[in-house]
Amino acid sequence: MSAVKHFLGSILAIFFFLLLLVVIREHIPGKRNQRNSYEVRAGMSKQQALQIMGPPARRISSATTDSAYVYKASPAASDNIYVGIGADGTITSVSHGE
Repeated sequence: MSAVKHFLGSILAIFFFLLLLVVIREHIPGKRNQRNSYEVRAGMSKQQALQIMGPPARRISSATTDSAYVYKASPAASDNIYVGIGADGTITSVSHGE
């Protein structure tokens, strides 16, 4: 019985370690994106914002609204990180993913 408990304890420890690795792996790019998003300001050009933020995870565009670049946020964030881009190619808004 002791060997079974030891084995199950080891499996549980490995599971939590792998879970921790997954959370940390998702957290680091999200925190970096959030930190970089504070350097982006409305009125900047799209090229300046891309130099700061890097390539987006996805791009959203619509005929009725401006386009936006969406970036990976930290798993604890309640909102996405996005950079809104106007029709003239300038930044109109920034969401920091808080």
